[in-house]
Amino acid sequence: MNNRLEVSISAGDDDVNLPEYFPPETAVTWDRNGAPLSRFKDDVWDYSSVSKNHSKRIHHAPTNQAVPQHEHAHFQRADELALRIRLQSKALLWAYQSASGVPLAFGTIYGGNIVIQRWASRSYKLGVSLFDLLSSPQLVAENIDPGNLNELKFSSALLKVLYRNRKLFNVAFDLHAVRDEISRLRAQGKQFQQTPLMPSRIYSGVLGLLIANLEAIEHSDGEIAKALIETKLFHASLPSDIARSAAAKRRREALDGILPLLNRIGFEPSGASRLNFLRGKVVEQQVTLIALVMAFTGMRVGEALNLPRECLTSFEHEGRVHWIVKGFTYKLESGELKETSWVTNDIGRRAVIAAQAIAKAVDSFGRAPREDSRYPLLFCGTESGYKRISSKWKDYWELLADRCPIVDEADLSELTTMQLGRDWELSGISVGKHWPLRTHQFRRALAVYAHRSGMVTLPSLKGQLQHITEEMTLYYSAGFQNAASLVFDSEHFSHEWNSAKAESSYFGYVLGLLLNDDEVFGGASAWARSEKVKSSPVSVYSRAHGLELFRRGELAYRETPLGGCTATEQCKSSPLEPIPYDCLESNCKNLVVFGKRLSHVIESQQVVVSALATTSPGSVEHRLEAANLSVLLRAKDRLNEAPKHV
Repeated sequence: MNNRLEVSISAGDDDVNLPEYFPPETAVTWDRNGAPLSRFKDDVWDYSSVSKNHSKRIHHAPTNQAVPQHEHAHFQRADELALRIRLQSKALLWAYQSASGVPLAFGTIYGGNIVIQRWASRSYKLGVSLFDLLSSPQLVAENIDPGNLNELKFSSALLKVLYRNRKLFNVAFDLHAVRDEISRLRAQGKQFQQTPLMPSRIYSGVLGLLIANLEAIEHSDGEIAKALIETKLFHASLPSDIARSAAAKRRREALDGILPLLNRIGFEPSGASRLNFLRGKVVEQQVTLIALVMAFTGMRVGEALNLPRECLTSFEHEGRVHWIVKGFTYKLESGELKETSWVTNDIGRRAVIAAQAIAKAVDSFGRAPREDSRYPLLFCGTESGYKRISSKWKDYWELLADRCPIVDEADLSELTTMQLGRDWELSGISVGKHWPLRTHQFRRALAVYAHRSGMVTLPSLKGQLQHITEEMTLYYSAGFQNAASLVFDSEHFSHEWNSAKAESSYFGYVLGLLLNDDEVFGGASAWARSEKVKSSPVSVYSRAHGLELFRRGELAYRETPLGGCTATEQCKSSPLEPIPYDCLESNCKNLVVFGKRLSHVIESQQVVVSALATTSPGSVEHRLEAANLSVLLRAKDRLNEAPKHV
């Protein structure tokens, strides 16, 4: 067993000696002013500083399942094993969330903790400690869930953290062996990872259903929310000591006025009370409005639920009014909510206004805001305008999904065209069943069909979807080339737009490569400036032929900080590096490097490396930046050695 410093923890009648992986007073979470909120010894870690609206916590409790008694069990008492596993779970989570040196999003920490708790439960059932289980490649392979992609992803990361801290945790195992097995399982399941795209007919049908629901909500002029408030007011007016029979009689007499409405919207006296029935109907309306806001902005469901009440603004451009939804995203700043905005259309505007009307009705008889409440919410609960909508909204989402269009053979054929080889039944999609509607499908559909139109660029989609990189947006819009065009006919302006885009890329290529006298190197520049290409009558030097190559997608060109890139396929270099170091190192065939730009970047990089050498020599940042400078200098040497083109 672990022979590190032992600490005594009470467990029943006797004390249990457990290793001290981290000092108990180690701060693990902090408030917005940098003061510790939680310490390692605490059984509840408070992450409320990463939320503007409600607190987020992770609870650590000993596993309490029965321990099987067998000859290989390391522990004589169940409480000793439970406490040891809890301590190891906390230690692994703290090592995981602090491994990168930068704050992780709460969702990432929470997801990692869920997987840790699954492994903790398994280790308890096996009668071994958590670290003994995770350091055994055989046990990991036997107990991991191969169909759970999140578990595979987090388990691989957690094992890496465990291995990096193997001396602290007193473990030894073959990391590569177990991670290779996990990678194999992930590769098998990767085809089922991406959110299924709604086929064009299904997408149009779902939007039509939502818009029809919106029109019904607008036509009702908030009568359901008003009836809910009237019912709540009546209940509040009843004396606390009134007899049940007398209360029922007074309720019937006072609320007879809303009976026609209740009957019209499906109330059954034998079912839920009038109050709970009306609460449910309000949530049902809110679910429609949440779906519409997501559909016509592309925001995530968490971003929609965090929207403030007064989120709608507008601006005028070229005589037209454009609508903006202002809210918060948690994906761009390490889990911290950051103010951002989305463009929407008139339907999105109407959905927000309808949601505001419901929220204001709740405010008229809602509870007073708590001291830690940040702002009134657009999609609030029926008890308070400052509290999120009830988690039961997910049940009403399933009711909405039950009204989605039925999948037919043409829909399945369209899906297969966009993604060959995927077994759609594993995603719950089969002919004759309702389309299985999920919240994330609206983002995917917006990305694909907007990109398919030819009128929306990747940078625009990146901004709308609040993605960190364009590569992530390209992943979302994968399959757009084969997606159906929803609204564009052969005469539509989008075709002129695509043609202009090809011409723009071609002229950028001509100015950057063919008519540029500067020093240039790279695989693409060597090919373009070769004598064979120059002398060919059908090459990029022929305007007609060159334009045709760009229009057919056989050639492409975009500018980069060092020059340009002619790749027509998805780039494999790191999406987080503005300077394509991988491409420089491999002298990529699509690479274009201008000598002057390279010199400027080298000068800037030398300043960075020099500053780090003074302030933090030998640090991770210093080594990384020095390595990048070496790549740039080697590229400069290749440029100097390259033959000069005249």
